[in-house]
Amino acid sequence: MRAAFTGLAAGLWLLPILVQGQNNGTGLRGQYYATRDLTGSVVLERIDAAVDFAWSTGSPAAGAPADRFSIRWSGQIEAPATGSYTIATVSDDGVRLWLNGKLLIDDWYNHTALRNQTLPVNLSAGQKYSIQVEYYDNTGNASMRLLWSYPGQTEQVVPKSRLYPMAVGLLKAPPQSGRTMLSEMPFLSQSNGLGPVERDRANGGAAPGDGKTISIGGFKWGSGLGMHAPANVAIAVDDRFDFFRSMIGVDDESGGGGSVIFEVWLDGVKKYTSPVMRGGMAPLAIEISLENVKLMNLAVLPTADGNKGDSASWAYARLEGKETVRYLSDMKWLSAANGLGPVERDMSNGGPAEKDGGKILLRGQVYRKGLGTMAPSTVVYDLDGRYELFTAVVGVDDISQGKGSVVFEVLAGTKSLYKSPVLKGTDLARHVAVPVKGVDELTLKVTDGGDGAAGDFADWADAKLLPLGSDIPAGVMPSPPSALTAAPGNGLVKLSWKASANTVSYSVLRSTSSNDPAAKTIESNLMATSFEDDGVKNGTKYYYRVIGVNANGQGAPSNEASATPMAPAPAPPLPPANLTAKPGNAQVLLAWNPSATATAYALYRGLNASSLSLLASNLKTVSHTDSNLNNGTTYFYYVVALNAGGASNPSNIVSAKPEAPQPPPAAPVLTATAGNRQVTLAWAPVNGAASYNVYRGLTSNGQGAAALVTNLTAPGYVNTGLTNGTTYYYKVTAVGPGG
Repeated sequence: MRAAFTGLAAGLWLLPILVQGQNNGTGLRGQYYATRDLTGSVVLERIDAAVDFAWSTGSPAAGAPADRFSIRWSGQIEAPATGSYTIATVSDDGVRLWLNGKLLIDDWYNHTALRNQTLPVNLSAGQKYSIQVEYYDNTGNASMRLLWSYPGQTEQVVPKSRLYPMAVGLLKAPPQSGRTMLSEMPFLSQSNGLGPVERDRANGGAAPGDGKTISIGGFKWGSGLGMHAPANVAIAVDDRFDFFRSMIGVDDESGGGGSVIFEVWLDGVKKYTSPVMRGGMAPLAIEISLENVKLMNLAVLPTADGNKGDSASWAYARLEGKETVRYLSDMKWLSAANGLGPVERDMSNGGPAEKDGGKILLRGQVYRKGLGTMAPSTVVYDLDGRYELFTAVVGVDDISQGKGSVVFEVLAGTKSLYKSPVLKGTDLARHVAVPVKGVDELTLKVTDGGDGAAGDFADWADAKLLPLGSDIPAGVMPSPPSALTAAPGNGLVKLSWKASANTVSYSVLRSTSSNDPAAKTIESNLMATSFEDDGVKNGTKYYYRVIGVNANGQGAPSNEASATPMAPAPAPPLPPANLTAKPGNAQVLLAWNPSATATAYALYRGLNASSLSLLASNLKTVSHTDSNLNNGTTYFYYVVALNAGGASNPSNIVSAKPEAPQPPPAAPVLTATAGNRQVTLAWAPVNGAASYNVYRGLTSNGQGAAALVTNLTAPGYVNTGLTNGTTYYYKVTAVGPGG
């Protein structure tokens, strides 16, 4: 989940609305709309006990669609305690929140589950404050939660008992503007006090990508820039935006140390200097006008105490104002006619019913945005002269199963701006880039390719309008992007490349074969010089090229880069337990308990416990005989477990001293004296004997293998309980270390 942060200055006090009755709330008034922008009739109005919904891909209420719906909750919220509150939302997609008439969260954009939170606001116990929350879902999963935290209460869903469906004046959102995260913009240049400037993470250390989540004063963000003083980044804004906005501060990775000064320079002139920002301080919100600005520099300077711990983050840094990208599937059309059912938004045409299509799919590539049509079709938009470039990827949808043939045409009024050749269901998709500067009425037209309408499912995939302000002359093609690199990850490949001249946007091509002329376009209209491909399978090698695009068409491709995504290696195994060592003749027998995730073992040996070296590796069993040793020498051992994640810590250390075998003791000289029902055996002590075993039989040399008595530690033995008159035969063996 990404995290974002909006709000007002820390320590804001909100004036309460004084009403009677506390802690008996019933919820907020929810008004549900069948449109994405809170327009049209309310299809359902009810009291929602809490704003805590996970609709997934279903409808939020009777009469509301599963996609492109919106909801407004309004009423009052009661503070149970006096103090500093943080109010948060987690939504998929857009959300806005007002408290006592002040807009504290404004995130009216498509995104997956994203957390937003206000800066701390001071509320008084028992008082009620007006609240209005607006939410919309675009397509796919939908969810919305309203949460708070305050002194003595960790974050929780705002409970029913603190919400009141009182009538409040309807609040209007400011006009919507485009937003581009600064981390998505290419850098013209960069310098940094420690390693590279990081995108969407704190600075970390000297290695690229080693920073953690951006965090300032305990608040976290999923986007922004991470720097270390002294640092400077140059970004071309080219009068495409109205404002630069960001939260700034010393990142919490500094551990509370560090002190820096932030500066913003516009076209070579310093326009903003922050106060000294120190570790642990709350983030500071800044807003800089970018009117008529071509170049912006962001600088971080160390203070007089040096630059130790000067990790500085530009959190939730974004460029706002003029629209940067507008998807046609998000816009209202003036008119739409289609050969089968309605024109579909963000899905293929399907059949005669609305929203009965599947994913937009061109030669196996899924497109999240676009228009699905069936020839003959005509869709007309009012551009009002506000855009400069129309781009799309066009082709016959894979639902046609290779059938169908169509012609795509883009018109300004009645003037044709682009017309494709006949594209069949087996042809590759085509990238379209058409200048539309000054165009008021844009028409997208699809006609049959001459063989009838069967299978003529035609997609305008990833159809966008780009107000880029490009001054590229007619006929000048983009230069090839250079220095393309591909870095594998777990289920993804990260691409980066150097910007190319005369380029408006980039398209990424992918294949599983090198230099494949049929490589698929997996992403188009990229404004940044990086892309993360998460539509890959671990273990498969992929080949990539990048193409620059402008109003005149596509340029030559970049160099080819390849990568094989892989799942992360498992954690190293636990150390083997209970290693034992049994000495023998010039050898030691070692054994240990298995380690659960080990695939092999490595054995180490040395002549002292502090210096052991590798003896054997890739052992597949839990025992090993170390042979050809010097008898009388003490050897020390430990074992480690191995798997793809590495080696475990060492096991316990054991030692053993192999010894040469000793000869068995000499045979005792035995005498036997008969008595009444007994025989007394006597022999002299034998050198090297540790014990004696006595054997008896009824015939000469007929004693057998079973001893009469064993482990006698002293010479002599009296055998009682015998039968008088019976002859008994005895032998005695001496037992020593050698046998």
